[in-house]
Parts: sequence; C-alpha cells; structure tokens
Amino acid sequence: MLLPEARDQGTRPTCIAFAISDGHAVLRADGRLLSTDFLHFHAARRLGLGMNDGVTVTAIREALREDG
Repeated sequence: MLLPEARDQGTRPTCIAFAISDGHAVLRADGRLLSTDFLHFHAARRLGLGMNDGVTVTAIREALREDG
C-alpha cells in the first residue's frame, strides 16, 4: 500500500505528526490514522513548547512510543 495523499494540516506546523500518522496506518495495513493532534500535543509538551510550535521527529517518535 502506498502512502495516502497529503492532508491539509491547517495553519499549525504539524506536518511531522501527519507523516507519522500516515506511515503508521500503512504499516498497520488497516488504514486507521493516529490522532495527529494527540501526537503533536505530546511531542510539543516533551519539548516544553506550545501547540502552535514545530516539533522534532524524535519528539514525535517518543510521543508515539510512550503516549500511544
């Protein structure tokens, strides 16, 4: 299965959360997307940032692994 088309993330810098969510859905093979807001929130919190700040791939991976 290929990655789905890019989705509109709005004005917030949540592109990494969207990419991880889409990749996770492909690996699961069931098409279920992770909550991009949940991932971004927990990654931003780990970095001590606000919800409208960009986050790192590492923080998103840690949020996925630790916060689900």
